[in-house]
Amino acid sequence: MNLTIQIGRFTKDPEISYGENQAIKCVRVDIAVPRDFLLGDDDPKADFFHCVAFKASAKFIAKFCKKGDKVAIRGRFQNNNYTKNDGTKVYGDQLIIDKIEFAQTKPDQTEENFHPPDEDEEMPFKD
Repeated sequence: MNLTIQIGRFTKDPEISYGENQAIKCVRVDIAVPRDFLLGDDDPKADFFHCVAFKASAKFIAKFCKKGDKVAIRGRFQNNNYTKNDGTKVYGDQLIIDKIEFAQTKPDQTEENFHPPDEDEEMPFKD
């Protein structure tokens, strides 16, 4: 079974490819996923993955996502291997996004921006 779930932040704004009638064909974006462990001081603290989305996921990313957004992605890895003209084999992979959700609250919902009502202010419910 080829299934992965990654939670991380987009490292760049989405690159949108359009098809016929200016419909979104696909969206490419990179994600940085922090590691849960470190083996030493020289170890990278995150892994970076190239991602591609199609259909509804592509439309969602194109409309709502930008660099720095924290997202949860469910998808599958796909090899992106090819042979150059000189015969050299190039290996790569990409994460094909099947489902995406935001993994953060909107800025206006953070504790910093939350102001409880004054004691004199009438509450919309009764005890």
